[in-house]
Amino acid sequence: MPGARQTSAPLGRLVPNRKTKPESALGATAGFAHESAPQSPSERSRYSHRLVWDIHAWKLFGPVLSRIAKVLAAFLGVAALLLAGIALMPARAVRLATDQVEGLMVGSTEGRLFSGQAELWYRGVDLGRMAWSFRPGALLGLELRADWRVAHRDFNGWGTAALGAGTTEFGGDANIEALAVNRFLAQYHILVDGTFEVRGLAIRRDPQKINAEGTLRWTGGRTTYRLSGQMHDVELPGMVATLASVDGEPVLEVVSVEDAARLLSVRLDGDGWAHIGVTARLTALAGNPWRHDGDEDAVVVTVSERLFQPVGRGGRVGRNVPVSGG
Repeated sequence: MPGARQTSAPLGRLVPNRKTKPESALGATAGFAHESAPQSPSERSRYSHRLVWDIHAWKLFGPVLSRIAKVLAAFLGVAALLLAGIALMPARAVRLATDQVEGLMVGSTEGRLFSGQAELWYRGVDLGRMAWSFRPGALLGLELRADWRVAHRDFNGWGTAALGAGTTEFGGDANIEALAVNRFLAQYHILVDGTFEVRGLAIRRDPQKINAEGTLRWTGGRTTYRLSGQMHDVELPGMVATLASVDGEPVLEVVSVEDAARLLSVRLDGDGWAHIGVTARLTALAGNPWRHDGDEDAVVVTVSERLFQPVGRGGRVGRNVPVSGG
C-alpha cells in the first residue's frame, strides 16, 4: 500500500544458526535461523559452493550410512532374540555345563536358565539347593556374571561368579556347621565340633596366575582322629585362616585365635594339589608332639592331596612327606 511502512524483514534464506556452531555442513538439518541473504558476490559464491557440497556429500555417503544402520539394527535384533531365547530356556538346561564336571550331578530344577535353582550333588554328597540369577548388563562387557546362593541344613552361602575372556571369578561368604565339614574329613578318620565362618572370599584366575583373598574362622572344640591304628580325643583352640596369593598360587595360613601362633600352612598348586604343612606346635596340641630341635612354628610334616586334575595335565601320586625325622 502506498505510503505504508514495511515492518517485516526482507525475504532471506535459511542458514545454520551460528550459536549451534556445526562442525560441518554435512548432514546439518537442525539449528537454522532466519538471516538476510548474502549481498556481496563473494558471500553468494561461498553459500552456493557449500550447498552444492552438501548435496554431493549426501549422495555419496547417505546410502552407505543407511546400509550400515540397517546392518547394525539387524545384528542387534538377532542378538536380542538369541539372548531372549537363552534366558527363557528352562533351568534344567544348566546340565549342559554341569555334565562336563566329573562327579557333579543336578537334581530337580525350577525357573529359567537366567534365573533359577537346582539341587546339586558332588560324588554322592548333597551340596544343597543352589539359586542363581544372571546379570544381563554384564553381557555388554563381554562377561557372564551371576549372583548365587546355596541353602542346606548344615550350611548356607551366597556371593557372585563371573566368566570373562580368559578369566574366572568366584567370591562369597558362608556359614558352615561341623557336620558338613565332617563329611569331608571322615575319609581321613577325623571328626571335629564347632562352627566355621567364611568371609570375603574372592578368587580370580587368569592364564598367568590365581589371585585369592578371604578369611576362614573355626570356633575350635573337641576333635577326634585316628593315628597308627589308635583313636585320639583332644580339645583344639579356635583358629583363623587367612587366604592370599603367593607367586600366583593361593596359600592359606592358619593361626590360633588366642595367641596368633602358627599352626598350619596350605598351598594349592596349578596341578590341583593341596600341600598341607603341619607345624610342631599343632602336633603338640593334638597330643602327639613331633620331636625336633627347631622352632615350634616350623613345619615338620607335609601332607599332599590332589583335589582336582586340570584338563590336559598328567597326574602324580599323593604322598605324606615328613620334613624332619622323629
